[in-house]
Amino acid sequence: MTTDETRRRDNERRAARMNVWIDLATSDDDDCAHVRFVFYWIAYEAAYKVDGSGSSSSRQHFHRKIARYDRGRLRDTLRRHRERVAEVLELRQAHPSFWQKWDEDARVKSPEDWERIFDERTRKAKETLRRAIEDWRLGGANERTENSLNGLFRNLAVVRHQIVHGASAGSDSYGRTQVQLGAQLLHALIPCFRDSIASNLDEDWGQLPFPRVGVRHDDKCPPPWLTLASP
Repeated sequence: MTTDETRRRDNERRAARMNVWIDLATSDDDDCAHVRFVFYWIAYEAAYKVDGSGSSSSRQHFHRKIARYDRGRLRDTLRRHRERVAEVLELRQAHPSFWQKWDEDARVKSPEDWERIFDERTRKAKETLRRAIEDWRLGGANERTENSLNGLFRNLAVVRHQIVHGASAGSDSYGRTQVQLGAQLLHALIPCFRDSIASNLDEDWGQLPFPRVGVRHDDKCPPPWLTLASP
C-alpha cells in the first residue's frame, strides 16, 4: 500500500472514529450536558491527538490545519455562537490561570492585580474572536481563526479536566454553566472539524493514534512501531 493510500485509509478511520462519538452525543436533555461534553471531546481528540502527552501544541497544530481548510463554515459557526464563545472566555473558572499560576503571573501581588490581568486577557481573547469573524477579508484571517480556536479550546480543556477528574458532576455542580456552554459549542464545532478531515483525506493530519492493527479482533500481531530486520 502506498503512502497516499495509507494516509487516506487512516483519515477515513479518523473521521469514522469521530462519527461514533458524535452520534452518541445527540441528547438535547440539559441533564446530559456532562455526557455530551465528554463524547464530543473524545471525537475531538480522535481528530488531533498524535501522542500521549495531550499537549496544547498538538491542538494548536490541528487548529492551524482546520483554519487553513475552512471554506467559511467554521467562521460562520463562530459568528453564530460568538456570545457563547465570549461567555466561555469570560468564565474565570474555565481559565487555566484561575487554577494554576502562569509564568506571566509573577506581577500578581493581590486579588486586584489578578482581576486586572484577567480582564486584559479576556479582552484580548474576545478581540481576537471579533477580528476572526469580522476581518476575514484581510490578510491573516486563517491565523486569527486559529488563535480564536486556541483560546476557546484552552478554556474548554479546563472544563474537560474538571469533568473527567470528577470535580464537575451532575446538576449540583458549581461549574454547570461552563459544561452546558461547552457542550453547545462542541456540538456546533466538532462536525465542522470532522467534515474538513473527510473532505481532505489526502492531507497529513498527523499520525493516527492507536491505529488499527492486525487483520482481526485481538490479533496477536507485532507492535506497530516494530520494524523487523531483513534476514
